[in-house]
Amino acid sequence: FILDGYPRTVPQAQFLDEALSKKGRKITNVVQLIVPDEELKVRILGRLIHKASGRSYHVKFNPPKNEMKDDATGEPLIRRGDDNEESLTKRLDAFMKQTAPVVAHYRGKDASVVYPLDANCKPTQVWNKINACFQPSKCIILIGPPGAGKGTQAPRLVDMLGVPHLSTGDMLRAAVAAGTEMGKKAKTLMDAGKLVGDDVVNGIVAEALNGDACKNGFILDGYPRTVPQAQFLDKSLAENGGRKITNLVQLEVPDKELKARILGRLIHKASGRSYHTKFNPPKVEGKDDVTGEPLIRRGDDNEESLTKRLDAFAKQTAPVVAHYEQTNKDAVFKLDGNCKPAEVSAKIDAIFQ
Repeated sequence: FILDGYPRTVPQAQFLDEALSKKGRKITNVVQLIVPDEELKVRILGRLIHKASGRSYHVKFNPPKNEMKDDATGEPLIRRGDDNEESLTKRLDAFMKQTAPVVAHYRGKDASVVYPLDANCKPTQVWNKINACFQPSKCIILIGPPGAGKGTQAPRLVDMLGVPHLSTGDMLRAAVAAGTEMGKKAKTLMDAGKLVGDDVVNGIVAEALNGDACKNGFILDGYPRTVPQAQFLDKSLAENGGRKITNLVQLEVPDKELKARILGRLIHKASGRSYHTKFNPPKVEGKDDVTGEPLIRRGDDNEESLTKRLDAFAKQTAPVVAHYEQTNKDAVFKLDGNCKPAEVSAKIDAIFQ
């Protein structure tokens, strides 16, 4: 069954658990859709309903063909009586007060059945996240040198698989901002101008992967960079629900092509929008299409620096890939990324079909 609107209180949850246990059953999944109140108000206060059929519309997201008229019958549409700012604020407050203890009840009994999902996105993306709750966990490492196309393919995988994309930099910044134990250690080192060592990086990765957001899996980008990091990752996953890396996707592109891609890159610093002098030029040379502000090149996007980065990447990557070929060879997928993005996408999609 799928229960919606029940249990609303802890006593109801306790009654439900007891009733199910008499038949040897229990709640297997608590899927919690999390959306900020401001977004909920936009969604709800624009709702329109055809009372006789129950068909619903929205003034912004799904307007009727004729204003305030049902598409099928032409009859007037109405708003629910409690779809107003004052009433909705009270309903949302009441919901939060009711829901938090119920979720805490199930988290206390068995945290593995609770799936808090960020639902502040498109319905298809929400569905992919929900679907991931009922699939085996997908623990993915995405490997590729600078310019291989990871930045293009990772967001697609996030949408398709309903799991988050984690880069080392993003995890580090999130841990520092959240003030976690490892985040505090990292901040102390960075404030002192010191490098963040493997022990802290590993700890930050473990914190992220053991969190609710990664319960259904993840896409790691930029980690592990060394065999000791890979070994730590394998151990951490095994201790967290007996998981392991399910897919290592390596995008292979010749250095000559990587240099052509990277040395032509242009970036709008404020937004992160990227262009390319050859493959994706801005409408006006050297200017961002949206703001008209100047575009820049990354400081290390030059021939000498890039050659060093590619050499270092190859030396780091080869042992990590070899580690998984030896310990988990069925998970390793080496793909020719020297083709159009759509072709690379098709090759990646085939792995997960």
